Amino acid sequence: RSVYGLTSQKPSPSAGELADAIKRKIPEAEIVFEVDEEKQRILDDVEREIDDSRARSEWGFNPVYGLDEMVKDMAETLGAQDLSGS
Repeated sequence: RSVYGLTSQKPSPSAGELADAIKRKIPEAEIVFEVDEEKQRILDDVEREIDDSRARSEWGFNPVYGLDEMVKDMAETLGAQDLSGS
């Protein structure tokens, strides 16, 4: 039996990466955000690199659901409705 402990450099995409992915799917989207410097420092302190090479080689791990797929699924599920909250 094997145990695979995976850590991640980024547990989730940055706000900028997410905004870029959304704009690729919904070009007319208007996205505005401000970085909270204190929270960003905390996130920067816990960054870990992901190494999934053993999982890939030993049992064929091959992720197929990335950021762009997540945004596509979100847009389809929500019907690309107005997400501004207004």
